[in-house]
Amino acid sequence: MNSTTTGETTQLPVQPSPPAEPPARRRVATWWLATLIAATVVTLWITWPLPLHMTQLWSVKLPGSQQLGVPPPDAFAGTDALQTMHVNRVVIDDVLHLREPFLDQVSGAAGPEPLRTTSLDVPWTPVVALILPFAGLVAAYNATLLLSCVVTVLCAFGFLRRHTRFGLLALAGALLYAFVPGRVFQLSLHFNAVMWWAFPAAAWALEAMLERHREGGRWLVPGAWLAAVTLTVGLSGEYHHVLYLTGMLGFLVVWWVVAAALRRGPVPVGPAVLAIGAVAVADAYVIGSFRWVFGGGVAGENGQYAEAVRYAPHGLLSLIHKNPGELGEGLVYLGLPVVLLALAGLVVALARHRGGEAAHAMLVVPVLFLTFGPAADRALAGVLRSIGLHTAADPYRRIFDLVPFLQLQRVSARLLVLAALLMILLAVIAVDAAARWALDPGRAASGSRALAAEAAGDRAGPFVGLPIYGQTYPWNAASTYLASQTGRRVLNAYNQSSTSWLNARAAALAPLNQGQVDAAALQALRETGTHQVVVINESHVYCCGRDWHAVVDDLVRSGQFRLVVDDTPFALLELRS
Repeated sequence: MNSTTTGETTQLPVQPSPPAEPPARRRVATWWLATLIAATVVTLWITWPLPLHMTQLWSVKLPGSQQLGVPPPDAFAGTDALQTMHVNRVVIDDVLHLREPFLDQVSGAAGPEPLRTTSLDVPWTPVVALILPFAGLVAAYNATLLLSCVVTVLCAFGFLRRHTRFGLLALAGALLYAFVPGRVFQLSLHFNAVMWWAFPAAAWALEAMLERHREGGRWLVPGAWLAAVTLTVGLSGEYHHVLYLTGMLGFLVVWWVVAAALRRGPVPVGPAVLAIGAVAVADAYVIGSFRWVFGGGVAGENGQYAEAVRYAPHGLLSLIHKNPGELGEGLVYLGLPVVLLALAGLVVALARHRGGEAAHAMLVVPVLFLTFGPAADRALAGVLRSIGLHTAADPYRRIFDLVPFLQLQRVSARLLVLAALLMILLAVIAVDAAARWALDPGRAASGSRALAAEAAGDRAGPFVGLPIYGQTYPWNAASTYLASQTGRRVLNAYNQSSTSWLNARAAALAPLNQGQVDAAALQALRETGTHQVVVINESHVYCCGRDWHAVVDDLVRSGQFRLVVDDTPFALLELRS
């Protein structure tokens, strides 16, 4: 027989929790200020000596690579970074002269027709336009590199902070995301690196929008932010990122809609329509601009599977070994500690039954598969051969041949922008769970700090614990135990006295056990002066796949309750009126 110990519980709040007080707001502001300072310092350190030489071209030398790095003093290397500066200048001139912004009247001169480009490079081209008259093109471009790093850290911090109570952990994860080796290398060469901020920003906005909708709050503000981020990525002309953002948002929206339908709760139709609508507009713009500029096809070797093989990472171990691959395009290194923590976080996210975490945990598998591309096919073939199967499955090759959009993505490792975010999120979840256990083992066993507050007696009136049943059901003991530990009264009772009113009241409140709020339950709460509800993950009731947290979500979604503290296995809610 196994035995466990449960930590002591502390007091329930005796008054309805007030709005966040100024000290709480100051703590939030302090963390954001600390993140801004840390992002600035680390950006200057990682890119050093670029801040001292803003008018000079910046390049990153890959260890062990003779192809890429700082050119000899008597040479000048042509790179995508130079083309980005050219495009910035062309777009700025077009806007100033009220011309079509896709028009390039500088390159390909003296031809039968002018060239065009879809790369508007927003939002950084307007930044270049503001700095250009004072510092010159190179300095203006270099400023966007530095600013993009700071913005990426801030957006990643905001997203990760939603998944951990430890601000320092969220900050560490944000810095790691912004400065993974693959991004730093791409930052010196390609426009895609300055757009990494968009992915944590979009994920953050989507979660905030869905959360507010679930709580019956105003969700249009984060929805507008999500639409703005999505449309900005579309306008930038960065095809790869539009493709990745479409996949991420589409997967997460479908996950949340299906999850709500399975719980038989209100489906977030409005947020889903807004998110999918923003994605559809961005995709339509990209497709339309590509057709306008390039006609029926794109010059070069895009669409050829040989190119995908050439630039793919050199194996699954590239996650823990710094292998740059062809021209540095296969650099997907995250490090062994991050990978191991991400694996642990995957288990934690699925075990905790929190919708947002589980969605990201499930998304990481297909994202990693698509990131490795042909390397994933080779790894799968090796596994099949080891068990005596010699069938060439090649799932990535088959998807590549069937999906037109994927054919234009010849560099599969560019998906690191999303793969790194998901891996680091899972690592943060793992460290957060371990830290909670290490800092308070009793709390890790019981989750009792969900009820933490100052001891102040029973002046706030009784509370009701869910599940609540008739007086002879032992499941009520979880609630009476909490009452005895916190000095509060409770509506639940595990008592064999002959009292018909007790069972009648329990029957009136019973719909709350399934997250359903009706007039009889609200009347029973108000008549007894009860303002607080504690939902308990009672194993006899919420078992066999029943997600106890769905009850919490449904109660909040009803608009009658607001969530005060959420800390497994307890959740504290308050009646709104």
